[in-house]
Amino acid sequence: MIVDLKLCNRTVYTDLSATTPVNVLELTSRMVEFVTQEVQIPFNEDSLLFQNLAAHLTLSLERTHHYQNGYNPFLKAIKKNEIALFEKIRQLIARELGLKIAQDESFISYITLHFMAAKERVGNGERKIRVVYVCATGLGVTSFIQQKLSSEIEEIEIAGFASVLNYDRIVGQITPDLIISAFPIERQNVPVLQVKPLTSEKDIQAIKKKVKTLLAEGKGHLPIINLRDVPKSMSMSELNQDTIVKGFMVYQTLKEIFQHRLRPEFSEGFILHILLAVHRIIYNKQYQETATVTLSQKVVYQIESVFNKYDLAINKNEIRAITEYLDIGRG
Repeated sequence: MIVDLKLCNRTVYTDLSATTPVNVLELTSRMVEFVTQEVQIPFNEDSLLFQNLAAHLTLSLERTHHYQNGYNPFLKAIKKNEIALFEKIRQLIARELGLKIAQDESFISYITLHFMAAKERVGNGERKIRVVYVCATGLGVTSFIQQKLSSEIEEIEIAGFASVLNYDRIVGQITPDLIISAFPIERQNVPVLQVKPLTSEKDIQAIKKKVKTLLAEGKGHLPIINLRDVPKSMSMSELNQDTIVKGFMVYQTLKEIFQHRLRPEFSEGFILHILLAVHRIIYNKQYQETATVTLSQKVVYQIESVFNKYDLAINKNEIRAITEYLDIGRG
């Protein structure tokens, strides 16, 4: 199955409003702009939110059966911690899709989850200095460097890594505010700060000073996503697209394998969970909790094989979380 936003750019009819056409891309756009204005958080600058939300709405609104107030394990926590955001989204849904669907708190909460994830990415509108780090190969000690800089300097966003051979192209793609390099390089339109290969404390202080200066000059971007070591030849839009496509392909395959074990009222939650699981794997944010149950080795193998097919190395904790949506035996 191949999915892109062109599939969302169409009119759909729902069983809740069978005579009212809904253009998903237009609905998504209005939703993002409305929530941006109402809560004063720049959701409209987060392309990942738009793409994920459009895909989610397409699936939700095209379902043959809509389970009113179906099971949602996040609902209680969302209403407790993000009630203002929840109610703003309900207000828009009532206006756009009618009061009946606006009364479905499960449906509203799943949409709210997309905005909560975006809120973590864009923060509250605080700009950060977008950085490209240049080392010998563009890979090497990237994980170490990313963790060190991110933990020491909150005002930066590591947008990508490059090698001394391809940094010019990578910088052109990412348009950073600052280049940090372990090697002497030149770039006329972007400031360059040379540091030691393993970044000393003196280097950290120099980076902090430079970042503070750039922010004072009005430089910086709203953070969109935090990249880990991914193929840097891909543009940001291509990377977001790859995440969505892989997510839907994994979901479709798992749905076919476990179709008789997936309870219908869990279907919407299962879609979102798989999309978020793929996102976590790609961006190195997998669940790390210790599993407390013994899983069927057959089920573990089936799930693991699907993710491996799409070059996604899933851990046992993520697998355990997926099985919560399935009616299967343990052990």
